[in-house]
Amino acid sequence: MPHEMFADAVVRPISPRARRRRRWLTLCSIGLHVVVVVPIATVQMLGPGPLPTPRQAVIFQFPDVVHLIDIPRPSPPRPQSSAPAHEAPNPDAAPVVAPQGFTPEPEQPVRPTPAYEGVVGAPPGFNPNAQIGAIPHLDAPPPAPEPQRPIRPFSGMQTPQKIVDVQPVYPAIAIAARKEGFVILEAIIDTHGNVESVRALRSDPLLEQAAIDAVRRWKYSPGVLNGVAVPVIMTVTVRFTLR
Repeated sequence: MPHEMFADAVVRPISPRARRRRRWLTLCSIGLHVVVVVPIATVQMLGPGPLPTPRQAVIFQFPDVVHLIDIPRPSPPRPQSSAPAHEAPNPDAAPVVAPQGFTPEPEQPVRPTPAYEGVVGAPPGFNPNAQIGAIPHLDAPPPAPEPQRPIRPFSGMQTPQKIVDVQPVYPAIAIAARKEGFVILEAIIDTHGNVESVRALRSDPLLEQAAIDAVRRWKYSPGVLNGVAVPVIMTVTVRFTLR
Protein backbone atom coordinates (compact mmCIF):
# COMPACT_ATOMS: atom_id res chain seq x y z
CA MET A 1 0.00 0.00 0.00
CA PRO A 2 2.67 2.64 0.86
CA HIS A 3 4.76 1.67 -2.15
CA GLU A 4 1.81 2.20 -4.47
CA MET A 5 1.00 5.58 -2.85
CA PHE A 6 4.52 7.13 -3.24
CA ALA A 7 5.62 5.30 -6.39
CA ASP A 8 4.63 8.21 -8.64
CA ALA A 9 6.48 10.72 -6.40
CA VAL A 10 9.79 8.74 -6.34
CA VAL A 11 9.98 7.13 -9.80
CA ARG A 12 8.75 9.14 -12.72
CA PRO A 13 8.79 7.90 -16.29
CA ILE A 14 11.24 9.67 -18.68
CA SER A 15 9.93 10.66 -22.06
CA PRO A 16 11.85 9.75 -25.26
CA ARG A 17 12.52 13.43 -25.95
CA ALA A 18 14.17 13.88 -22.56
CA ARG A 19 16.31 10.80 -23.16
CA ARG A 20 17.61 12.16 -26.46
CA ARG A 21 18.41 15.54 -24.78
CA ARG A 22 20.36 13.83 -21.98
CA ARG A 23 22.40 11.85 -24.50
CA TRP A 24 23.34 15.03 -26.44
CA LEU A 25 24.32 16.81 -23.23
CA THR A 26 26.56 13.86 -22.18
CA LEU A 27 28.29 13.78 -25.56
CA CYS A 28 28.83 17.55 -25.53
CA SER A 29 30.34 17.42 -22.01
CA ILE A 30 32.76 14.67 -23.02
CA GLY A 31 33.79 16.54 -26.13
CA LEU A 32 34.33 19.80 -24.23
CA HIS A 33 36.60 18.05 -21.67
CA VAL A 34 38.60 16.45 -24.48
CA VAL A 35 39.06 19.80 -26.25
CA VAL A 36 40.24 21.54 -23.04
CA VAL A 37 42.27 18.83 -21.25
CA VAL A 38 44.17 17.36 -24.23
CA PRO A 39 45.86 20.67 -25.29
CA ILE A 40 46.87 21.45 -21.70
CA ALA A 41 48.46 18.02 -21.25
CA THR A 42 50.21 18.29 -24.63
CA VAL A 43 51.71 21.70 -23.75
CA GLN A 44 52.98 20.39 -20.40
CA MET A 45 54.60 17.37 -22.07
CA LEU A 46 56.24 19.23 -24.97
CA GLY A 47 57.31 22.39 -23.11
CA PRO A 48 58.47 21.41 -19.60
CA GLY A 49 60.17 24.81 -19.06
CA PRO A 50 63.38 25.45 -17.08
CA LEU A 51 64.44 22.76 -14.67
CA PRO A 52 64.68 23.68 -10.95
CA THR A 53 68.11 24.43 -9.54
CA PRO A 54 69.29 21.57 -7.30
CA ARG A 55 69.89 22.51 -3.68
CA GLN A 56 73.38 22.37 -2.26
CA ALA A 57 74.09 20.08 0.64
CA VAL A 58 74.44 21.90 3.96
CA ILE A 59 77.77 21.17 5.68
CA PHE A 60 77.45 21.38 9.46
CA GLN A 61 81.05 20.44 10.24
CA PHE A 62 84.16 21.24 8.28
CA PRO A 63 86.51 18.35 7.72
CA ASP A 64 89.59 18.31 9.91
CA VAL A 65 92.92 18.47 8.17
CA VAL A 66 95.27 15.80 9.44
CA HIS A 67 99.01 16.38 9.04
CA LEU A 68 101.17 13.31 9.01
CA ILE A 69 104.56 13.66 10.67
CA ASP A 70 107.36 11.26 10.02
CA ILE A 71 108.59 9.85 13.30
CA PRO A 72 112.23 8.75 13.11
CA ARG A 73 112.99 5.26 14.22
CA PRO A 74 114.90 4.95 17.47
CA SER A 75 118.55 4.18 17.03
CA PRO A 76 119.63 0.72 18.19
CA PRO A 77 121.23 0.60 21.64
CA ARG A 78 124.96 0.74 21.66
CA PRO A 79 126.76 -2.31 23.01
CA GLN A 80 128.12 -1.69 26.44
CA SER A 81 131.82 -1.94 26.69
CA SER A 82 133.24 -4.40 29.17
CA ALA A 83 135.86 -1.88 30.37
CA PRO A 84 134.69 0.01 33.47
CA ALA A 85 134.24 3.75 33.12
CA HIS A 86 136.92 5.92 34.59
CA GLU A 87 135.72 7.42 37.85
CA ALA A 88 137.27 10.30 39.71
CA PRO A 89 138.94 9.18 42.95
CA ASN A 90 137.06 9.99 46.12
CA PRO A 91 139.37 11.62 48.67
CA ASP A 92 137.17 10.44 51.56
CA ALA A 93 137.12 6.79 50.47
CA ALA A 94 138.94 4.19 52.57
CA PRO A 95 142.27 3.05 51.11
CA VAL A 96 142.35 -0.39 49.56
CA VAL A 97 146.14 -0.67 49.47
CA ALA A 98 148.14 -1.01 52.69
CA PRO A 99 150.47 1.95 53.28
CA GLN A 100 154.20 1.40 53.14
CA GLY A 101 154.93 3.34 56.32
CA PHE A 102 153.40 5.36 59.10
CA THR A 103 153.74 9.08 59.60
CA PRO A 104 153.13 10.55 63.05
CA GLU A 105 150.24 13.00 63.22
CA PRO A 106 151.02 16.56 64.13
CA GLU A 107 150.07 17.59 67.61
CA GLN A 108 146.97 19.74 67.85
CA PRO A 109 146.91 22.61 70.34
CA VAL A 110 144.55 22.00 73.25
CA ARG A 111 141.93 24.68 73.64
CA PRO A 112 141.22 25.72 77.20
CA THR A 113 137.64 25.09 78.39
CA PRO A 114 136.01 28.41 79.32
CA ALA A 115 134.49 28.60 82.76
CA TYR A 116 130.79 29.51 82.88
CA GLU A 117 129.16 30.71 86.04
CA GLY A 118 125.69 30.07 84.66
CA VAL A 119 123.57 30.37 81.54
CA VAL A 120 120.22 32.11 81.75
CA GLY A 121 117.39 30.06 80.27
CA ALA A 122 119.46 26.86 79.89
CA PRO A 123 117.49 23.59 79.86
CA PRO A 124 117.78 21.25 82.84
CA GLY A 125 120.87 19.04 82.71
CA PHE A 126 122.93 21.59 80.77
CA ASN A 127 126.58 21.61 81.85
CA PRO A 128 128.17 25.02 81.18
CA ASN A 129 131.69 23.49 81.54
CA ALA A 130 131.08 20.97 78.76
CA GLN A 131 133.06 21.16 75.56
CA ILE A 132 131.98 23.85 73.12
CA GLY A 133 129.80 22.47 70.36
CA ALA A 134 128.41 19.55 72.40
CA ILE A 135 124.62 19.13 72.26
CA PRO A 136 123.00 18.15 75.57
CA HIS A 137 120.66 15.14 75.46
CA LEU A 138 117.11 16.15 76.29
CA ASP A 139 114.38 13.57 76.77
CA ALA A 140 111.22 14.30 74.74
CA PRO A 141 108.08 14.76 76.85
CA PRO A 142 105.72 11.77 76.76
CA PRO A 143 102.68 12.17 74.47
CA ALA A 144 99.44 13.16 76.10
CA PRO A 145 97.08 10.20 76.62
CA GLU A 146 94.08 10.06 74.29
CA PRO A 147 90.71 10.76 75.93
CA GLN A 148 88.83 7.53 76.57
CA ARG A 149 85.56 7.16 74.69
CA PRO A 150 82.42 6.46 76.74
CA ILE A 151 81.08 2.92 76.55
CA ARG A 152 77.66 1.40 77.21
CA PRO A 153 77.14 -0.87 80.22
CA PHE A 154 77.59 -4.59 79.67
CA SER A 155 77.92 -7.68 81.79
CA GLY A 156 81.30 -7.99 83.48
CA MET A 157 81.72 -4.34 84.45
CA GLN A 158 80.58 -2.28 87.41
CA THR A 159 77.84 0.02 86.14
CA PRO A 160 77.30 3.50 87.62
CA GLN A 161 74.75 3.75 90.45
CA LYS A 162 72.81 6.94 91.18
CA ILE A 163 73.76 8.32 94.60
CA VAL A 164 72.26 11.85 94.35
CA ASP A 165 68.71 12.24 92.99
CA VAL A 166 67.17 15.61 92.12
CA GLN A 167 63.45 15.72 91.28
CA PRO A 168 62.51 17.78 88.21
CA VAL A 169 60.47 20.95 88.57
CA TYR A 170 57.07 20.46 86.95
CA PRO A 171 56.66 23.26 84.35
CA ALA A 172 53.79 25.63 85.08
CA ILE A 173 52.59 25.53 81.48
CA ALA A 174 52.46 21.72 81.62
CA ILE A 175 50.44 21.90 84.87
CA ALA A 176 48.01 24.34 83.27
CA ALA A 177 47.65 22.06 80.27
CA ARG A 178 47.25 18.97 82.51
CA LYS A 179 50.16 17.38 80.65
CA GLU A 180 51.61 14.07 81.88
CA GLY A 181 54.20 11.82 80.31
CA PHE A 182 57.80 10.70 80.39
CA VAL A 183 61.10 11.84 78.87
CA ILE A 184 63.85 9.39 77.76
CA LEU A 185 67.35 10.88 77.92
CA GLU A 186 70.87 9.68 77.11
CA ALA A 187 73.47 10.86 79.64
CA ILE A 188 77.26 10.44 79.64
CA ILE A 189 78.71 9.77 83.11
CA ASP A 190 82.39 10.70 83.41
CA THR A 191 85.03 8.90 85.47
CA HIS A 192 84.10 10.98 88.55
CA GLY A 193 80.39 10.12 88.43
CA ASN A 194 79.27 13.53 87.15
CA VAL A 195 76.77 13.91 84.31
CA GLU A 196 78.92 15.29 81.50
CA SER A 197 76.27 15.73 78.77
CA VAL A 198 72.58 14.99 78.21
CA ARG A 199 70.52 14.66 75.05
CA ALA A 200 66.86 13.75 74.54
CA LEU A 201 65.92 10.52 72.77
CA ARG A 202 62.15 10.75 73.18
CA SER A 203 60.40 13.64 74.89
CA ASP A 204 57.54 16.12 75.00
CA PRO A 205 58.31 19.79 74.26
CA LEU A 206 56.63 20.92 77.49
CA LEU A 207 58.58 18.50 79.70
CA GLU A 208 61.97 18.06 77.98
CA GLN A 209 63.93 21.00 79.42
CA ALA A 210 62.79 20.34 83.00
CA ALA A 211 63.96 16.73 82.73
CA ILE A 212 67.37 17.75 81.29
CA ASP A 213 67.93 20.31 84.06
CA ALA A 214 67.20 17.70 86.73
CA VAL A 215 69.41 14.95 85.24
CA ARG A 216 72.39 17.34 84.94
CA ARG A 217 72.33 17.65 88.76
CA TRP A 218 72.35 13.89 89.40
CA LYS A 219 75.41 12.18 90.85
CA TYR A 220 76.55 8.63 90.09
CA SER A 221 79.23 6.27 91.28
CA PRO A 222 81.81 5.94 88.49
CA GLY A 223 81.71 2.95 86.17
CA VAL A 224 84.61 0.53 86.61
CA LEU A 225 86.08 -1.84 84.03
CA ASN A 226 89.07 -4.04 84.97
CA GLY A 227 89.64 -1.91 88.04
CA VAL A 228 89.81 1.37 86.07
CA ALA A 229 87.13 4.08 86.07
CA VAL A 230 85.67 4.61 82.59
CA PRO A 231 83.03 7.00 81.18
CA VAL A 232 79.68 5.30 80.58
CA ILE A 233 76.64 6.11 78.42
CA MET A 234 73.43 5.71 80.44
CA THR A 235 69.78 5.83 79.32
CA VAL A 236 67.47 7.35 81.96
CA THR A 237 63.70 7.93 82.04
CA VAL A 238 62.05 10.83 83.86
CA ARG A 239 58.29 10.56 84.51
CA PHE A 240 55.94 13.49 85.06
CA THR A 241 52.70 12.69 86.91
CA LEU A 242 50.14 15.15 88.22
CA ARG A 243 48.99 14.47 91.78
